[in-house]
Amino acid sequence: MTESVANEAAAPMIRLRPETPEDEGFLYDVYASTRVEELQATGWDEATRRAFLQGQFQAQRRGYRDMFPNGEFQIITRGGERAGRMVVHRAPDEIRLVDIALLPAYQSQGIGARLVGTLIAEARDSRRPLRVSVFKPSRAAAFYRRLGFLKTGEAGPYDLWDWRPADPLTPPG
Repeated sequence: MTESVANEAAAPMIRLRPETPEDEGFLYDVYASTRVEELQATGWDEATRRAFLQGQFQAQRRGYRDMFPNGEFQIITRGGERAGRMVVHRAPDEIRLVDIALLPAYQSQGIGARLVGTLIAEARDSRRPLRVSVFKPSRAAAFYRRLGFLKTGEAGPYDLWDWRPADPLTPPG
């Protein structure tokens, strides 16, 4: 689903478009940017880090494609510039945010919140939970908590988070 997301007229337009083969290098850069803190703690030299990242990047790409063959693999753009990537899988019983990642220059500007907010609206309208898995050491838990997600469990190194539409039979509060 390609769409525009803009909450304010003055905000630069956020768009989603399908990934293309020409995005491969950009997608690697986005992935590598999500692992910087973790890899700094290893003490590895640059060549070792690069080899590790390349292998992990390819494994993630294959894994996502295998687990979510009908997923939407999208590039996030802001004002026409590539800013990040988002993978969403829609099933009859859930919407799964498989991955969302922004380059550091585009973080903390509300882009992720706007995109996840659009998915929350879709989940609410379709009466399906929106689910995401978060790597435990990640700072993303606070982001999802702020957006109304609740931690529902654990799966190895990941915490499982859900946003669920309100039950229409349960009075609020």
